[in-house]
Amino acid sequence: MNRSSLLHVAKIGRAVGVSGELKLHISSDFKEQFCSGAIFFLDSGKEITIERFNEKSSIIKFKEFNSREDAKTLTNKNLFTTIQKSREFCNLESGQYFWFDIIGSKLYDNDIYIGDIIDIERIADIDYLIVKSDNSFTKSGLAKRFMVPYIDRYILKFDLENKTLLTVDTLDLLEAS
Repeated sequence: MNRSSLLHVAKIGRAVGVSGELKLHISSDFKEQFCSGAIFFLDSGKEITIERFNEKSSIIKFKEFNSREDAKTLTNKNLFTTIQKSREFCNLESGQYFWFDIIGSKLYDNDIYIGDIIDIERIADIDYLIVKSDNSFTKSGLAKRFMVPYIDRYILKFDLENKTLLTVDTLDLLEAS
């Protein structure tokens, strides 16, 4: 499995009970992907299959781990899926995009190229774009990186095909950083 095509979706917590259940700490907005029969990957690349998942308690059971002792070997391991599976199983509403689609895009304030989106961080309930400023701004003494809240106040339009995000007033955010 190509590591660059994998997406981190959860961290496996402590063993719960005696038959291999574990606490799952989900880092994805799409709990529906954790369904019976779904296949995920561990850090090592090993595939594991969900036997059952309780969405309310975030308790998961994998088919390959049937005792508390077996399950303990998964504690603190990361769980990954593929970009392709995410597109298949996670339903987006109109105007919504995956983080992996936005990361790597060019950010423009009106017609001015500001920089590249290098990451996204969620703080409270708001996603913040981490933008690496274009060299023309950093040479002028402005911040090398800054954050843009992904809210209607700043975001005008995302063009998935051209990997561009059109914004308004982000130059002001850069100057204030």
